[in-house]
Amino acid sequence: MTVQVEYTEDGRVGVIALNAPERLNAISEEMKADLYRALDAFEQSTRARVAILRGNGRAFCSGFDLSRKRGQHRGADRDIWSDRQRLRGHAEMFLRLWDCPKPVIAQVHGVCMAGGVQLPMCCDVVVVSEDCRIGWPKLPTGGGWISPMFSLLVGPHRAKQMAMVAGSEITGRTAAEWGYANLAVPADELQKTVWGLATDMARMAPSVLQLKKAAINRVWDRIGFRDTVLAGVEWDAMVHKDASSEVLRGWLREHGMKAAIARFQTEGIPDGDEAEQAGGQADDQH
Repeated sequence: MTVQVEYTEDGRVGVIALNAPERLNAISEEMKADLYRALDAFEQSTRARVAILRGNGRAFCSGFDLSRKRGQHRGADRDIWSDRQRLRGHAEMFLRLWDCPKPVIAQVHGVCMAGGVQLPMCCDVVVVSEDCRIGWPKLPTGGGWISPMFSLLVGPHRAKQMAMVAGSEITGRTAAEWGYANLAVPADELQKTVWGLATDMARMAPSVLQLKKAAINRVWDRIGFRDTVLAGVEWDAMVHKDASSEVLRGWLREHGMKAAIARFQTEGIPDGDEAEQAGGQADDQH
């Protein structure tokens, strides 16, 4: 089986590469497990002081892998606690990056979508290509996870702008202007820029690097970053029980992802009782 996250070292710099390019590095359970292993290797290394998190192929990360889940939507949403526990596993993955004692630089190119947007927010420095696309899910089946985290970086107005229009996107250049990223550079300069930043950081004593990261993270934990990540678990679980989410999951089961998105963009969500009735009919049919 192909390793879903590769870990290599070059001197004082470790490279953590998401490695499912055929799926635009969508996050699967296998990728989560391999990411933990890569972070373990980086933390335990006596050489690597700084890591770069990047994606192989055309994308950084397209979000969570839904390709094998068409038949799983109904069962996952019957039990809100099971859904909450599933989401808690995702939160722990994000916080695993946040809690890594050594600094991690996110190198973002191509596509960074949905759940993939949260990975850089849990890194320590974010560098993006100017032309990369950073965007929200095209179907609003979740509700309060990406955008609350995003709001801590860019403010509530911009976060609401992204959250309340399904499929919202910004470029890497805009992401840097808003505060999501430290730097936006031309695509052909991205790797060189990130590598230069990593090697500059790695000149510092590893103990001092780790203390500096811990000091800043302590402030942000007091501000509420960790609570925001964890609260997203409950917000998303609640939205998954909303009647509108039942409608969208019914469309996904019936039509598949592309057709469901097209139907949403054309029709939107039915009003009031219509949504509840449509959700119930979708469940009855499956």
